[in-house]
Amino acid sequence: MDFDEALENVLKDIEPMAGYEREKSNYIQRDHGHSGGLNELYDHIEALIPSVVVGDVKMCKEKMHYLESKSWPNDYQEDINGLVRAIAKYKYEMAESIATDLIEKLSS
Repeated sequence: MDFDEALENVLKDIEPMAGYEREKSNYIQRDHGHSGGLNELYDHIEALIPSVVVGDVKMCKEKMHYLESKSWPNDYQEDINGLVRAIAKYKYEMAESIATDLIEKLSS
């Protein structure tokens, strides 16, 4: 048995304990929330933008918690995480930019 095979066996054994699941040899953290679809994500991000523009802390945080409660497709998860971080740090200009980019990405 070579190193790669040994590593593969170890990763298979610890996978259930670590709360991670394999996908195309990359590991993604398993989200225990419900999965969200692209249409739902588009609608939610579009509804979030006005709150971000005016800096409505209460509405932004409510929508941020909703985004965190769902599991989104991997292609969008990094952008969503960045959006959530920007809102949490009250960086609304950055959040608006990320949200606008997400809308464009979802539209294409």
